[in-house]
Amino acid sequence: MIPPFKPKNPLLRNGHVQTVISSSGLRKALLRHRASELMQNAVEHIIPCGTIEGEPVRLQAWVSHSSWVSHSSLPAAPHPSQLGISAVDRSTNPDAPLAILIHGWLGGHESSYLLSTAVALYRAGYHVARLNLRDHGDTSHLNRRMFHSARTEEVVNACRWLISRYGTTGAGLVGFSLGGNFVLRVAADLDAAVPLKATLAVCPVIDPEPTMIAIDSGWSGYQWYFVRKWQRTLAAKEAAFPKHYHFADQRKLGYVSSLTDYFVANYTDFRDTQDYLANYSLTGERLAGLTRTVNIIAAEDDPVIPAHTYKHLPKHLPIELSMQRYGGHCGFIEDFRLHCWTDEQAVRLFRERVER
Repeated sequence: MIPPFKPKNPLLRNGHVQTVISSSGLRKALLRHRASELMQNAVEHIIPCGTIEGEPVRLQAWVSHSSWVSHSSLPAAPHPSQLGISAVDRSTNPDAPLAILIHGWLGGHESSYLLSTAVALYRAGYHVARLNLRDHGDTSHLNRRMFHSARTEEVVNACRWLISRYGTTGAGLVGFSLGGNFVLRVAADLDAAVPLKATLAVCPVIDPEPTMIAIDSGWSGYQWYFVRKWQRTLAAKEAAFPKHYHFADQRKLGYVSSLTDYFVANYTDFRDTQDYLANYSLTGERLAGLTRTVNIIAAEDDPVIPAHTYKHLPKHLPIELSMQRYGGHCGFIEDFRLHCWTDEQAVRLFRERVER
């Protein structure tokens, strides 16, 4: 049972404040310090993900190896600020379970919200893999074809590859926003023989169309943020493959919806934008393959993912939804030391499910 989240300071009970702080430069600076050992011990892997659309696909992951001490006798996970590790032997332990983390749209392996949870799980004794989706995290050069949100197969293959090497004693997935949507699809598509024991999606995209509308019609700062980051990603792709991509026309577009229409029409095989969005919507039977319980944490005050979309999740599937009053979009900041409540929930879930 996931407890309710309620920041003590009233200023942190605002969805916009939570969302902005979550990705702020101040938080990123603090996390750089907290995550120093995690990042220093990270090993880069370029993962072969099979041949898709006639071309070999590679994804990048950064894996931090951790020593493991079973916590099964502990009644509850400590606050992330209490997960000190200075006195623990950090030598590589092949028996440690694995946590695979997937960032949100236009994020990457160093996104603040992802690093925060990665540090908590690493300090709790798990191997931590931070997986970059195609074209994210400065990986535009790895694959000629562009990223789109319906590319599930390559992510399933990357997770299977990581689990086969680092998660044979147990593994779990954590995803944020679009990454939350991906981990739910991965959990549905992985075969039962894979030792995946926990899946946590934080503020996942459930129905892409209302999310796109919310970004375009809400506070202009969100629209500017996502359009600017998308334009930067396109520029990086054009620089990596100048013979294949020319985005001069696309740079004139200033809405996520108009950019999506242009992208789908010119760089995908989908009939139209509706067809594309339907291919990664979770409102129908897309998650019918779920055989293991998955967990979702979402916020009613999320300005990016409309709360009403969670009502359309299939009721007959093993999905546990924890709808919180506060939290914003991938925020859940507890205090002005910028500790994150979902970090504690991730550690708690992994202890209950992965170490069982």
